[in-house]
Amino acid sequence: MAGGSERAGDGDGSDIFWPGYVDATTNLILNLLFLLTILISAVFMFALELGRSVPKDEAMISKIESTIEVKSEQKVDVETSVEIRSEPQEVDDSTPSASELQAENIALRTEIKRLNMLLAQRASKDMEEAGSSKTLVTEKMVEHPKKIESVEQTLSFESEVIVKFRDEAVTFTKSEHQNMQDELKPIAESEQASIYVRVPSGFSEAKRMGFYRAMSVRNLLIEMGMETGKIDVAVVEEDLDANASLVRVRAY
Repeated sequence: MAGGSERAGDGDGSDIFWPGYVDATTNLILNLLFLLTILISAVFMFALELGRSVPKDEAMISKIESTIEVKSEQKVDVETSVEIRSEPQEVDDSTPSASELQAENIALRTEIKRLNMLLAQRASKDMEEAGSSKTLVTEKMVEHPKKIESVEQTLSFESEVIVKFRDEAVTFTKSEHQNMQDELKPIAESEQASIYVRVPSGFSEAKRMGFYRAMSVRNLLIEMGMETGKIDVAVVEEDLDANASLVRVRAY
């Protein structure tokens, strides 16, 4: 009966859903790392270029700071701004001005914003693809449910019922349980019953499967109220043509 439970568990779809979700998550992480590497490289290169452009002469740095302070004071006091501008300032043409530094700073911020937007768009796209894949898997499971049956055919006679199981099946499904009770009702009401299974000789696996199938029928008869002492079970090894999927139930 353990074999039937294992087959029933194969239809829940977890083996389809889980690998797809892991692949989508892995791709998202790799893309984030790639974009983060680009961002770090851009900031590092800009810092390197900025370090090269800074003058080594302290006097030049002092003059640049004075220029920035003068421009700041112009916004507060117009008269002070005019006096400061009248003073001569000698700055080397090769030294970058405050406006150039500010422009480079703005350019760096713009590049950072652009990379962040690109990173956000790529992350959103990957999440949409992962959600779409999950939806497709769910729809596929709903539209194409896997139907599992244990009994391939049942033949009923006046005092005998022949049950043919499918390959690897040894128990009855819930829907087949009630049907088999209806088929076995005349036998369950009889005085004596025998369950007979023929299996090919030399195949221990076939004998084991035949025994499990016979026990499934026996348990069903007991559930229907037949005493265990009135049920005989026989699993007999015969020629190689014997079919272990056939279970014969007879009433006496």
